[in-house]
Amino acid sequence: MNDDPEPPHPGMIISVISREDVIVMDPLRFLAAARHAYLRQDPEASDEEAARAVADLYDAADTLIEEYGLLASEHPDVAAGATPRRRMRGGVGWLPGDYVHDRPDGLSPAGAVREIRVIKGPALQDYGCAFPRWDELFRGSSDPDPTTQISAGTSTPSPDAANADGTSDRPTRVLPDSRSGAGGFSPAVTVCPHASTIAHVEWPFADERAFWLWASDPDAELDYYEEEWMLRHPDGLHLLILAAAEAQCPKRNYCANVLADYTCDINRWERRALYPALREAADFAARLEDQRMQDWAAHVGRLFAYRDPTGPVNRARAEQMATDLLGGPIVEARALDTGNLGWLTVRVTHDGRSWECFRTGLVSPPVVQIDRRTGAYEFTHR
Repeated sequence: MNDDPEPPHPGMIISVISREDVIVMDPLRFLAAARHAYLRQDPEASDEEAARAVADLYDAADTLIEEYGLLASEHPDVAAGATPRRRMRGGVGWLPGDYVHDRPDGLSPAGAVREIRVIKGPALQDYGCAFPRWDELFRGSSDPDPTTQISAGTSTPSPDAANADGTSDRPTRVLPDSRSGAGGFSPAVTVCPHASTIAHVEWPFADERAFWLWASDPDAELDYYEEEWMLRHPDGLHLLILAAAEAQCPKRNYCANVLADYTCDINRWERRALYPALREAADFAARLEDQRMQDWAAHVGRLFAYRDPTGPVNRARAEQMATDLLGGPIVEARALDTGNLGWLTVRVTHDGRSWECFRTGLVSPPVVQIDRRTGAYEFTHR
């Protein structure tokens, strides 16, 4: 149990970071078990098709996890008849060097642990198709909040202690799982089989000329992933700004909308690694003659200013903050141009302490809670 229990609350994001290790004892049985699992998933496939689909360790690990939930599960198909092992107290439950040689899948479970974090976001689904670099999923914007991370240990630093990169050295708790029989299990592996499909999405244009060929053709579309997510990339900020400022560009408004949404996402999910690129882009936009880009640059400046609360917030300031945090001037203009005059709701919470702000009409809109006394804010969900 935690010394300081953390109650759940609406909008909280709980992230489970896990590691499962196995030792490959018999490579042929390992591949054969994975191909058998593939045939269970697709009974109409032939043995040859299964062999082509499960060609290496990544395919094999991925297939076994998809079928059984773990890489080395206790399902009879892959574990029946294995010689029992002695268990030890502590660690992950298995004695060092004591391996299983006769599992049908040719694997010897080598322990698993997991860490439970409360993170600020984004949640995985909120990345859409535009996943960041693999390391950023576990660091950067997904760093645990040092005041709420579930932790334990013989020595615990102050909740305020953090490294220069924003990470915390606080010890974390290794949690057991009844499925493992010893240590804790969660369905992930040391070598991630999904690394190729969750790789960082690159800026989709080889050079500036390729971008302008796309931007100047109103019918041109990127033919992989979701186009808007592909365009949300720090390498493309300056080009998006130039396209949004070019009066003759047929995708001017589209690029402006992408820029506005991407800006708010960077701020909302506190993607600190992107702050320098965003500041530089805003400085660039401020020097252009286009009024909309000048307004966007001022919007970025206000977003950074809001991170240093300045005191009491009246309704007028709450409406300005809500506009900036939930869309900015580009999104506001888009709403007003379509006749959606009530696109934003700003109201006092029942306890009178905060302004509750959200975009009207969305099914599950992000909500900004602004402290009326201090000006500090946080994002939640309705």
